[in-house]
Amino acid sequence: MTKSNVYRAFSGDGALLYVGKANNVPSRIAQHKNVKAKWIEFCVRVEAVPYRCEQDAFNAEMRAIRTEKPLFNVVGVKDFYVSEHFIRLGMTQEMQRKVNDWCADNRDEGTGKMPSFSEGCRQLIERGLSDG
Repeated sequence: MTKSNVYRAFSGDGALLYVGKANNVPSRIAQHKNVKAKWIEFCVRVEAVPYRCEQDAFNAEMRAIRTEKPLFNVVGVKDFYVSEHFIRLGMTQEMQRKVNDWCADNRDEGTGKMPSFSEGCRQLIERGLSDG
């Protein structure tokens, strides 16, 4: 079983900059550096907590984003009210795939922009889709 980690990035003065989830935290931090994530230049310390499975890590990450209010997380905070349903229900990777597929299938024809993940989650909830 692959362990998943929830990591927290801190500034020099101890401010919580970012909360994320990764199987390989050093590799994920390197990805943040490569795309020049805005918070990475302030990061001096990263702490990681292992979880027994990806679902537990996902739930912990969403809870941490909501309750600890990291300075640079945007998507998790904005989408949490929808994600909260999935934390209680236990959103599986298959359900996440269905949300992503729904978003891809419902692109705006003019701009090509996909609906947000939270809109896809709303659709999943309203339509009562399951893993089956």
